[in-house]
Amino acid sequence: MNTRADVLVVGSGAGGGRVALDLARAGAQVVVLEAGPHWDARQLPLPEVEMLARMYWNAGLELSTDASIIFTRGRGVGGSTMVNQALLDQFDEDVFARWRDVSGVPLFTTGQMAPWYAHALRDLQVATIGPARFNGNSAQVARAFSQHGMAWHGLRRGEGPECQTADCMRCLGGCPHESKQSSAVTTLREASRRGVVVHAGWTVQRLVERGAAVDVEALGPEGPRTWQAGLVVLAAGSLGTPQVLWRSGWKRELPRLGEGFTCHPQFLTGAVLPVRVDAHRGAFQGVASSDPRYLARGYKFESNFVPPIVFHTLFQQRPGHDLAERYRRMVGVEICLRDLSPGRLRLDRGGRLRVERSLSAEERARWREATGVLRECYTQLGATEMIFSPKAFSVHPMGGCAMGTDTDCGVVDPGFRVFGHPRVAVCDGSLFPAAPGRNPSLTIMALAGAAADQLRKAA
Repeated sequence: MNTRADVLVVGSGAGGGRVALDLARAGAQVVVLEAGPHWDARQLPLPEVEMLARMYWNAGLELSTDASIIFTRGRGVGGSTMVNQALLDQFDEDVFARWRDVSGVPLFTTGQMAPWYAHALRDLQVATIGPARFNGNSAQVARAFSQHGMAWHGLRRGEGPECQTADCMRCLGGCPHESKQSSAVTTLREASRRGVVVHAGWTVQRLVERGAAVDVEALGPEGPRTWQAGLVVLAAGSLGTPQVLWRSGWKRELPRLGEGFTCHPQFLTGAVLPVRVDAHRGAFQGVASSDPRYLARGYKFESNFVPPIVFHTLFQQRPGHDLAERYRRMVGVEICLRDLSPGRLRLDRGGRLRVERSLSAEERARWREATGVLRECYTQLGATEMIFSPKAFSVHPMGGCAMGTDTDCGVVDPGFRVFGHPRVAVCDGSLFPAAPGRNPSLTIMALAGAAADQLRKAA
């Protein structure tokens, strides 16, 4: 096994796949290390218990220190892009203005980011879900939003043509059709054709700088091994990249490391209708609110539905037979909050990650307010029963290695390199200087494209 490369990328998700492909196109010899396994689309685990246990870190149950928020991350080549809901949002000037205020970075404008969004989309297939493709859940939710006078829109998803006819509802457990646009089937597949090698099952422990190169110490199927590269790009996500920098002993010189962690707390809700809905069939998600009244209050709604075990975990009530009795008549909507109280990441004495992120009183107040709106919507649908999860979850961990103009506000400079460590770069969601209140995947890809461009020019 060749342990030397021009560039070594740690992580294979939205950012890692993009930067690996772009640097390979520029002529670099690139190696990607991924902690999770390779997944064959034809052999994805179908039973829910097996899917959660094998395709998610800690079986999808990573908790904040006070256990108020559950974090879920995909485990495998493609990272969370292989199991997320594939929603692709571009951030508006409102988001970027707040980012500039916090970071001072001039890249954060819609004009500067526009070509990088376009660059990311060139390697993706994208479709907007319209009424013709609404499943029973999305159709009922759209009707409820309209009756409530709430503006809404169809969601834009990364998906191929197979999703137009598929009725599998398996997005959370990988895509057996390879239709969902994960990095494993888009950027990384093209990167492999250009010589990029992906090594699965290798967890990076720390980085050691040695003159003109960086040693990357990792544990894998063959035990410990050290790779060496002229440039290391960390793309292990907000729950991975800060750990590597911390274990490398760089916290003292990077005081903002682990700070400003955000996660878009989400709450699942549901209602039982007098008619059959079959929310478990068809497009996983279809509609979201776009009403400025609620966006200004820091929350939005999206149609959503989850399989039974996840349902029980979040709602923490109802025995299985009781749920099964109502399952086909249920609708589901997710409440999504924009963070008001960023948390922080820490390592305990054993080197394990601690996520210190609690829900603030104001965030709980907005959750209750949003719950009241949905009660009215469900009532208008004729709901015979309503249920609201008391447990928050997050599929959008962000921050912890914010980009900024100096170490007082950031960990990574405007050229995507770690302050004081020019041979180490970052290109994942940990760069975000503040919560956007939008799905982050497409922006992570766009920033990774911008990062590859700057890294290539500076080489």
